[in-house]
Amino acid sequence: MSKPDPAAERGPMQLPRKRIPPFTEWAIPVCVVFSATLLFLALPNIISGHDLWSNAKALVLSLSAGVVAYAVNRLAIEHGAPQAAKGYLGAAIVSIVSMLAVGAGLFTATYAGLVLKDVAVLQMQRHGAELATFIGDRTQSAAEAGRAASALRSIVDDLSAKRDCEQQSSCVSGRASGGQGPVWRALDALAGRAQTVGDQLTAGEAARASALAALDAALADYQHILADDGEDIWARRGELQLVDARIRQQAAQLSEAMPLALISAYAEEVKAGVTVADRPEATTALAAITQKQAQVLETVVGSITATAGEPPPAFPPRPGVGDTLGFIGHFIPVAAIAAVVEIVFPSTLWLFTYWGLRWDIYRREAVIAAAPPPAAEPRRAAPKLRAAVPAIEQPRPRLIAQRKPGDGDDGASLVAAGRGRLATVRRKARRPD
Repeated sequence: MSKPDPAAERGPMQLPRKRIPPFTEWAIPVCVVFSATLLFLALPNIISGHDLWSNAKALVLSLSAGVVAYAVNRLAIEHGAPQAAKGYLGAAIVSIVSMLAVGAGLFTATYAGLVLKDVAVLQMQRHGAELATFIGDRTQSAAEAGRAASALRSIVDDLSAKRDCEQQSSCVSGRASGGQGPVWRALDALAGRAQTVGDQLTAGEAARASALAALDAALADYQHILADDGEDIWARRGELQLVDARIRQQAAQLSEAMPLALISAYAEEVKAGVTVADRPEATTALAAITQKQAQVLETVVGSITATAGEPPPAFPPRPGVGDTLGFIGHFIPVAAIAAVVEIVFPSTLWLFTYWGLRWDIYRREAVIAAAPPPAAEPRRAAPKLRAAVPAIEQPRPRLIAQRKPGDGDDGASLVAAGRGRLATVRRKARRPD
């Protein structure tokens, strides 16, 4: 008798290997988990809050978005791709559109929430640069106003010299031998008016210098608050808005200290000239003097207007999702990662599934096309079907007459009748022994 094999009695030495699940069965859930986690981290910045209620809203929104993304991607890959591979165009369109719609929504919310605070900082930095440009233009305008004061002083000196010359030798009118005639009086009025405007410009220099110093101090405070990274950007934004209001106030004071209207009015007055009654030659001489001075004043006014006419830049509103898209070039790595997780990976998985199914269908069709046709089998005649005939019950014969053999007949005749029918049975007569 053979002995049993001990190894066979012990059985298998290790557990059977577990079946590795298909790639789509674990890739889609893992991708959805990461997507929902990123969305949960990003949503508190969008809904403006870090308290319990805000976190609860972010959690519910993230879970809802994750469930929808999982369902849509799973349906599109497991059901939409096979139907599309079989030629159903509607299945392909619905799958792609639904995946892109879900992915675009998740990408927008995730990217915007992750970079929203940084976008707010960039907006404040940009606004600070605009304020610096604005204050620089106002400083240049103040410098041009100083040039206007210098131009007016030179005009006052020129008119005073011509007035004195006219009094001594009538160098402007060219008549008589000096004195205080009508030409002298016109020159004296022009010099006095220029002196008055010059004094007003000189008086406004102190106010302009004070306003410029206040603007520089406010701009320094703005940059100092913006550079404080230890404080939340939303708290800093409120402080920066107060500084912005202070800059606007100082800019308005600087505009009031700028004698732009005064200089413009005086330039028009000088350009109009002076008319001396019954002295056309004197009027012409005075017009030549005033026209030259008007050109100088118009040049100064134009330079001041070019830099002082711009209003201060508006304080930017709180940034939103649309504002973050405007800075996508600055945060291209974050945007690329979010796009890969939310859009690129699910779309790539669907496309490779679709192409794999299309290749499998192509190979099967090629095998079927290359196989020889099967041999024709002889056709069998179809069996004839007989109609079922209902059985007819035969009546039992009833004996109505009988004759004994040997009565001289050749045979005996038995007549049987049943239900109106007669049956005759003939038998051979038995011959007697």
